[in-house]
Amino acid sequence: MKLSDLRQRDLAATFLVLVGAAYYGLFEAGVRVPDIGSARAVAAVVFFLGVTACATGADQGLFRAAAAVSVVVRAQMALGAAAFVVGLLAVTLGSEPMLTALFAIIMTLWLSATLRHTLRRPAPPSVAYPQRRPDFVSNGR
Repeated sequence: MKLSDLRQRDLAATFLVLVGAAYYGLFEAGVRVPDIGSARAVAAVVFFLGVTACATGADQGLFRAAAAVSVVVRAQMALGAAAFVVGLLAVTLGSEPMLTALFAIIMTLWLSATLRHTLRRPAPPSVAYPQRRPDFVSNGR
């Protein structure tokens, strides 16, 4: 696994997750950033950045194709749903334990998705670039 194996979308998602981790880390360290000093505000920032990272780094081809979805992707989808519910609760309640749970779920999702994107095998050329059938058929003339 090399950094060059990551797509730009994965790198952008990583940046967003790192920004969210920085906000969460500052909050846990007791540093109160102006206008983002409460658990509710930090949860809102982490939740927003997590959703944005998910949308940015998502494998769009997976959702366009009617291909079978792997067990790992199904688990990530379940974690994403859990993150959404926990994120709403963290923002609504301003709960520090919910904020911690949200952060843990987002980090797990980011790590598993980045590893899955990095370790996947490239599709064979015939699948990645299907042969196009000509629009006309030669009659031998």
